[in-house]
Amino acid sequence: MTTTDSMKKLKDKICKAEADNDKTKSKYTEKLNELDMANQQYINEMTVEFEKCQAMEKLRMEFFVESIRDYLDYVDVSKDARLTNSFQNIQHGLSEMTIEEDLKKYADQKGTGMAMNWPHSLNTILRAPP
Repeated sequence: MTTTDSMKKLKDKICKAEADNDKTKSKYTEKLNELDMANQQYINEMTVEFEKCQAMEKLRMEFFVESIRDYLDYVDVSKDARLTNSFQNIQHGLSEMTIEEDLKKYADQKGTGMAMNWPHSLNTILRAPP
């Protein structure tokens, strides 16, 4: 076999490898786009569910605060100084508490407001110059 023939075969292999590479990049890019669309659908559906949970949590918190306040109104703590101090601390804590702020803080940290940490793809490799 001559060097010309071997060079031609090597060039053919390189062309085939480049074509396979381009085909694979194209399929990969297509799958990344499908994944991005699925991510958006996931975000939308989970936002709806999260908002339902937040509404239930708001009702739960309002019930809790109202129950504690009603309890504090009915209990006579004037006979024991330790109870008086504890109940004042509870009342102060309840007055400082804001349900909306707590719900927003939770949403920012654990819910719809938190940063998304999707798995990283090889986009940077595909965009790298040849």
